[in-house]
Amino acid sequence: MHGGEVKPILPAATRQSPAGRTRASGDARDRHRLHAHVMRQLAAVVLALCITMGVCAQALTWRYPGDRITFDQWTAYFDELAHRKGAIVTEQSQYYIINLFSDREQPALYVFTKPNHPAYPAVVIRAVETRDGESHIVRHGHYAGDQAQFDRWWHAFDALDKQNIEDAR
Repeated sequence: MHGGEVKPILPAATRQSPAGRTRASGDARDRHRLHAHVMRQLAAVVLALCITMGVCAQALTWRYPGDRITFDQWTAYFDELAHRKGAIVTEQSQYYIINLFSDREQPALYVFTKPNHPAYPAVVIRAVETRDGESHIVRHGHYAGDQAQFDRWWHAFDALDKQNIEDAR
C-alpha cells in the first residue's frame, strides 16, 4: 500500500517502507533526475519552512481509503485542492505541484501527474507530521492509471525524502 510511509527528519527512527520497485532507465532516468532536482529544491524549502515555523500536520488523513481511485476521483481531488484557499499551484512539464503548507488542518505538498507522465493520473502527497515530539516526512498516494508506472513514480520520491532528511539535520 502506498500510504503512511514515514521518513523521520529529526531524530532518526525506524522506517516503514513499501516493497522494492524498479526504476525507469535511459531518457526517462534523465528526465527523472531533472524533475527530482526541481522537486528537491522546492520540497527542501517548503519542508524546512514547515519544520522551522512549526507548521506540521498532526496526522495526515487519507482522502480515499485505498491507493486505487477512479479518474473522476482524481479530477475532483485536484480541483478541490487547486481551488482551496491559500493553495499555490506550480506547473512543471509532467506534473502540477499544489503547495498547501499554509493549510492549518492538513498542511502538505501534493504532486499531480499531467497526461504526458507515465503514471498519469496519479497523486503523491508529502507532509511533515509530528509524533511524540519528533517531525517525520509522511507520504501518501493514489493512482487511477497503471499501477506499475505509479510504483516507479512512487519510488522516485525515496531519494527526495532521504535528501530532505539529510538537509534538515
